[in-house]
Amino acid sequence: MNDSVHGLFTYKLHAIKKLTDRITSEAFERKLSLTLPEARILLNVGELGPVSISDLAVATHLDRSRVSRASDILERRGFVQRNANAQDGRGVELTLTEAGCPLYEQAVKIATSCNRDILSVLSAQDRRVLHGLFDVLIRSFNGPDR
Repeated sequence: MNDSVHGLFTYKLHAIKKLTDRITSEAFERKLSLTLPEARILLNVGELGPVSISDLAVATHLDRSRVSRASDILERRGFVQRNANAQDGRGVELTLTEAGCPLYEQAVKIATSCNRDILSVLSAQDRRVLHGLFDVLIRSFNGPDR
């Protein structure tokens, strides 16, 4: 392990995040004319089904204001719609529109392709190990003491 700041896990993780964000952001912009936050919201609404802004913020690890802004843009463009929460008339949930469903399918393909390309430098075994280690770290932060 390196004693330099550049050798710290958090530094390397941040560098990887920025580099992978750039790759995926460019792909979403070029192919779908979506920003990365918009694409993340679209992907999560498509995967989670009717979902609130608060739940989207948790699922995407974005702050509520960023989720709200991206959702507003997707709604104006006709890709998502807001509906009253069936169990709580005060709440609002987002769902994909008819126009949003094929866009979601394209976004899944782009995200999958970007991930495959990013991880292509690793062997299949290394990818499994890496995913397992990230799962352990994520669970540790979502544990009962957090």
